[in-house]
Amino acid sequence: MRVATLVRKPAKGAAREGSSGLTDDELYARYCRGDDDAFSRLYERYRGRVYRYFLRQVTPNLAQDLYQETWMKLIKAAASYEPRGTFAAYLFKLAHNVLMDYYRRETRQNTIIIEEGVTAEALVTEDADPDRQLDRAEMARRLQREISRLPVDQRTTWLIRQESGLDLKSIAAITGTSVEGVKSRLRYANAKLKAGMQRHVRS
Repeated sequence: MRVATLVRKPAKGAAREGSSGLTDDELYARYCRGDDDAFSRLYERYRGRVYRYFLRQVTPNLAQDLYQETWMKLIKAAASYEPRGTFAAYLFKLAHNVLMDYYRRETRQNTIIIEEGVTAEALVTEDADPDRQLDRAEMARRLQREISRLPVDQRTTWLIRQESGLDLKSIAAITGTSVEGVKSRLRYANAKLKAGMQRHVRS
């Protein structure tokens, strides 16, 4: 079932005030009270980031499934949601848990396969110069290969940091580790990615 089919219709008599300019937390609170428009705005803000979080770790078909599962969990949780931290942290916690559940189900730890060429489209921005665009696409593919080779804990932590922009404390809560643990994972991930990309440059 698609996310769009699960968005609740506003409760009878629910307020439908303009939601532009509201924070993520305010929008989700409105959605929990039955404001469907508030959810639509949140979805627009985060759909790309959540999808990329999965797409850069698993195949596109699986990324779509996990992406849909995350939003469905968010929708179903609206009835019992109690704010504890920011909405972004809550959403990426859900996404992280969905991914970890998948890993546990498949009993796969460090060898998730990513299809060649797919993530380049998600990573490369539009560029008027075709030659520059080609170079960018190739570098994006190479970066994606290096990301896929990271251990799961380093890869998920690095991608949450990249896609969510959350602080280290929030990421620690999402991943179930300490702030120092997050720092360590990011440090090792950055070092491995840098070394891997340097090998490509020299090749």
